[in-house]
Amino acid sequence: MRKEYEQAYMSEELKTRIVNTCERLEYITGEDMAGKHQRKMRVALVAMAAVMVMTFSVYAASEWYYDIFSRLFGAGADLAADTYSHPEVEVLTNTFEGLDIQVKGIAATNSQLYVLIDITATDGTIFDTSEAGRGRIMRTGQGNEVYISNPPRYSNHFFRFDTEDDARFEYNNIDGWKSYSSSASVLDIPDGDERDNHMSIAWVEKTTLFDYPGSVVVLSINEISRDDSIIKEGTWKVKFTVPDNQYKSVEMEVNKKTGLLRNEVFDYSSPDEYVYDEIEIKNVRLDPLCIEYTYAAADESFLATHTFHEWIEMKDGSVVGYPDVTEASHHGDMFMRSGKQGGSQGMITKTFDKPIDINNVRSIHIGRELTIYVD
Repeated sequence: MRKEYEQAYMSEELKTRIVNTCERLEYITGEDMAGKHQRKMRVALVAMAAVMVMTFSVYAASEWYYDIFSRLFGAGADLAADTYSHPEVEVLTNTFEGLDIQVKGIAATNSQLYVLIDITATDGTIFDTSEAGRGRIMRTGQGNEVYISNPPRYSNHFFRFDTEDDARFEYNNIDGWKSYSSSASVLDIPDGDERDNHMSIAWVEKTTLFDYPGSVVVLSINEISRDDSIIKEGTWKVKFTVPDNQYKSVEMEVNKKTGLLRNEVFDYSSPDEYVYDEIEIKNVRLDPLCIEYTYAAADESFLATHTFHEWIEMKDGSVVGYPDVTEASHHGDMFMRSGKQGGSQGMITKTFDKPIDINNVRSIHIGRELTIYVD
C-alpha cells in the first residue's frame, strides 16, 4: 500500500484516542498484578493499539479507489474492486510545458486495462469537456449515415497515445515477431467542472500480446488536440508493472455453433433481409470488465465482414448488452470484423460499459441462437 493513502484516512487525534483507550484498559486490570504480569499486559496493550492503527490504515487505504473509479463506473465501482491498484509509476519522459499529468489508478484483468489519468494545465489552459460522450455519425459500408449513441462518454479531446510496443516487447522479454491484436479508446471522467484547466480521462486498451497482471506497460501521450486544433505538444512517457490482483472470472469450453450476422445491420433495409453464417464458439472467458471468446468459421474461406453480437442475462432478470440486434447496433454495442483481417478463426474481446457481478450471471448469448449457461 502507498503510505500517502494511509495518512489520508486516519488523523493523529483518532490514533491518540485508540492508544488512550488501551491505556484505560490497562488501568482497569487493577493495581494488584505482579510487576512482571503488568509489564506483559502493557506490551500486549501497546501491540493491540498498533494493530488497531495498522488495521484501520490498511482498511482505509483499500478504499482509495471509490472516489476515483466511482466517477467512471458509478454504482458498479464495487463490482470491480479486485481489479484496482495504484502501481508505482516511473516517468521516463516529460517534455510538455505547462502541463501536469498523473496516473491516479489502474484497473486490469488478463486482457483489459484501464489507466485513469489526471491532466492539469498549470498555465491556465482551459479544457472544454462539455460535449464529451455525445453520439456520432457512422458511415456504413453502403455509404449510409447512421447516428450511434455514446453511453461510455468517449472523450471529445484527441490524445495521440502510443503503446510503445517495442519497449513492451523488451521489458516483457518477448522475443521475435509475435502476432497479436489490440484496440483502445479514451473515456472522459466527469470531474464536476466541464470548463476549467483540469480533466480526467481513462485510457482503455485490450490486447492479446500478453496477460496484463504481472506485465510491464509502457505508454506515452505525444499530443492533445480538439476539433483539429493542437492544444498541447510534447511527450509524456511512463512505465509501470501491473500488480497480480486476484479477481473472479469464469472460463468455459463451449465448442458449439451459432449464426453470425453478415455485414452491418444498417446494410439491410429490414430484419427480414439479415443473412447469417455459421461459426463455432470455442471458449468463453468472463470477468468483471469484459467478455472474451474464441471462434472458428465453418467455411475456411470466411472472407465476408461479420457482426459479433452478444449479451448477458443475469440471475435477477436484468441484462447486460442488447438482445435486439438493431438496438445493439444503434448503441455501438456490436463488433465488426472482416475475415480478411481475422481469417477463419480468431478472438473477440468486448469491454462492458460498467463492471458486472460475475456471481449474478445466469447465461451468455452469442450470435443468433447460442445460449451458454454459467451455472
